[in-house]
Amino acid sequence: MRKGMWKKGLTVAMAAAMLAGPVSVPAVFNNGISVVKADETNKEQDIYVLMNIPYADFYKAELNKNDVKVDATTSATKTKTKSTLANGSYHADNTGEHISGITYPVKIKAGTDLSKLTKITDASKVSITVNMKGKETTTEYKGKDALFESADYSYYELGTTAPAYYKELTVNEDGSYSFGKTTATEKTVEGAAIEKFKTSSKYGDYQLNLNFDKVADSDQISGNTKVLAAVITTTDGTQYGLRHVENIWKGTEFAWGTGFTTQSHGCPISGEHYKSMMGKTIDAVTYYTENGVVKYDIDDTYVPYKFDTTATKPSDATTTATKPAATTTATKPAVKPVKKVTVKKQTVKVKAGKKKLTVTWKKDKNVSGYQIKIATKKNFKGAKTYTVKSYKTYKKVIKKLKAKKKYFVKVRAYKTVGKSKVYGAYSAVRSCKVK
Repeated sequence: MRKGMWKKGLTVAMAAAMLAGPVSVPAVFNNGISVVKADETNKEQDIYVLMNIPYADFYKAELNKNDVKVDATTSATKTKTKSTLANGSYHADNTGEHISGITYPVKIKAGTDLSKLTKITDASKVSITVNMKGKETTTEYKGKDALFESADYSYYELGTTAPAYYKELTVNEDGSYSFGKTTATEKTVEGAAIEKFKTSSKYGDYQLNLNFDKVADSDQISGNTKVLAAVITTTDGTQYGLRHVENIWKGTEFAWGTGFTTQSHGCPISGEHYKSMMGKTIDAVTYYTENGVVKYDIDDTYVPYKFDTTATKPSDATTTATKPAATTTATKPAVKPVKKVTVKKQTVKVKAGKKKLTVTWKKDKNVSGYQIKIATKKNFKGAKTYTVKSYKTYKKVIKKLKAKKKYFVKVRAYKTVGKSKVYGAYSAVRSCKVK
């Protein structure tokens, strides 16, 4: 639009506003996106919007036992950030240097001032050109899809009907924004299998690939699934938020760094958020998709420690005697090999008593102890966990249970290796009704 015409149109819009009351005035935003700056919105009732939420803001209320900030991803290629590989994310600038966060439904309470934010409308559009494998492709994103390349906290109004899943926005006293834990019915699904787990990968320090062939079609994740976010959970309850492209690849593949691998295909890898995962055991992955929130219970997977084997720095001339031979430094492995430990799967029996259950299993002298899980639901949601710290013990009496209530029980063994525990597979689930 030419400058003179734009000014004329703006004058007309403002004149109309003086007659009809406050209205949203069209403006031109960076990257050429047609947006609306709102003077004030949703005065009378709550509304729901799609909003661009930075990774750190999104995951802050989602994660347990992990306060380390989830960074935006940085890309050296400046292409994948704008491609369908980043589907579900957004970038706040058109340079392609970062993937900023997640586009997600948000509840806006009545009376919330949104005047400082960018409003995307059905008239908004942005053209993005990418070059993948020598082929240049231009895609035009219209309406809500224009959020893909827009500022942090940009939003598109959905209406007053609550979606199946959403976060709630809070404007803090200092003017900053925070978001509550996702409101949704979380579904737990079993059957997802580990297709591959690697402790050395060109994409990071660890790689985890999942297979959903044994999962119902409606609950499967594929490369076509729009994954908005994903969380890895370990057996101690610690959770780790994942980001598009750097951590989430085609929906079913995950990779992350812990400080050892610092680059992948020229792109920096940030590992601070994931460092504490070393020595722990992964037992679940939760997906936030366009269909809702689904937790997949997977086989326990131990994440071995990695160690920096560089004993001295090049500048330490006085300690050259402790340095590895120059001829071997190029081939020396970057990590200390971790001895593989195998823990056998347990078998378990359950006997009912008056408001109690007696759980027995087979004693294994090659382990350090056992872990018992008991719950009133077959998916073990809300389960209680009991730990037996001696391999010699093969029985546990669980008291103070509810009479006439059916309980589900499973047991696994563990072996202590250094400061960590290696867990075996859980036994088959046993059920029993308390007397």
